Amino acid sequence: MYWKAIFLLIVVLLNHNMNIIIEECKNNKWEKIECIAVGDLLLHDSLYKDFEDAEREQVFKEMFSEVTSYFDKADLVLGNFEGTCYPDMPLSSYPQFNVPKSFIYALKAVGFDGLCTVNNHCLDTGVQGLLSTNSLIRQSGMIAFGTGDRQGNKKSEVVVIKGIKVGLIGFSDFFNGLEANLSEEEKNSYLSIYNKQQIIEEIRNMKDLGVDIVLVYLHWGQEYVLEPLLWQQEDMQEFIAQGVEVILGSHPHVLGQSKMIFQKDHNTGYIYSMGNFISDQFRDGYGLSRFTEAGVMVRFHIKKSDKDTKIIDWELIPTWLYHYYDNEGKYRAKIIPLENIEKEPYNFSDDNFRKALEAKWDSFYILQGKTKNIMDEYSVNQLYNPNFSTLLYSQKQ
Repeated sequence: MYWKAIFLLIVVLLNHNMNIIIEECKNNKWEKIECIAVGDLLLHDSLYKDFEDAEREQVFKEMFSEVTSYFDKADLVLGNFEGTCYPDMPLSSYPQFNVPKSFIYALKAVGFDGLCTVNNHCLDTGVQGLLSTNSLIRQSGMIAFGTGDRQGNKKSEVVVIKGIKVGLIGFSDFFNGLEANLSEEEKNSYLSIYNKQQIIEEIRNMKDLGVDIVLVYLHWGQEYVLEPLLWQQEDMQEFIAQGVEVILGSHPHVLGQSKMIFQKDHNTGYIYSMGNFISDQFRDGYGLSRFTEAGVMVRFHIKKSDKDTKIIDWELIPTWLYHYYDNEGKYRAKIIPLENIEKEPYNFSDDNFRKALEAKWDSFYILQGKTKNIMDEYSVNQLYNPNFSTLLYSQKQ
């Protein structure tokens, strides 16, 4: 990435259940940073079982090859790590995920800086698996937030980039019932369980510490449903009222509505669900709809001035999961940015090109909350629009 940090230095541990991490920069530009956030990183074993251990890290990197150019320009790249990485247990997939270490190494290599680790799959290999996952993420040089560990690392983080302090918070409404295996002490130490009042208190703690921007990952909502539930909408308004700047939803495995709100004291960008960024959920597979193939890169800039620090824009770049067999007949997946898909069709077959265009139009409507505009089937003339890149959903101050 343009300036990427020389190192991450953990400066101080606080009693507010969070760490402070400082990134030392190579230049003196402190006033503006670019951030990208994505949704579920859900690694089914079908995406790597055709390959030997030694091949897998490269295979994982190639999944992201079309989006790394976006990551390279950003100062902070975040994702939702949905699963565990516990080498002492066998690799596994749905319903309980345990992925290869090489996946974590690949995420670091392609440009991820931090991963939210609190979700309904973070206990798939028990407490030891959760602790192992956090440890491996941190050993790779990335930030893990949302869950705690035994090394004194807390559940929330404060990252200082170019003089801008960004607080990272994560909470989950689901743990697939596996939290019942933990003692109350373990729950309090390791999990951030969704509770509206506790989330508000954590936001206030961040503000009391002088954090410039509070960013919250929320694992919530109903799977495969495009619209937020009423209680989500009510909670969202309360979080915004507390001054939170960024709210990023996950769990439904489909996209959800997104918006940026401009206010005098702070701006807020939110999205109810970012969908799947990587997974093997696709139409006709497991009885799923085409909406599980779409994801999004949420890109926003934070600007610090003498008066205040705000997010100044909110861009949504839709993505599509391309599943295919390579020349050796091995099954793979690749994340395709849809910003200019009409001009860069990637040598897709007519069928795959159509699917990519469908995902782009679906995303355009869903992200604006216009789900009634979605069609069961689009005509070719409705789908193909060479100027559609100008419709990239974007809000700026």
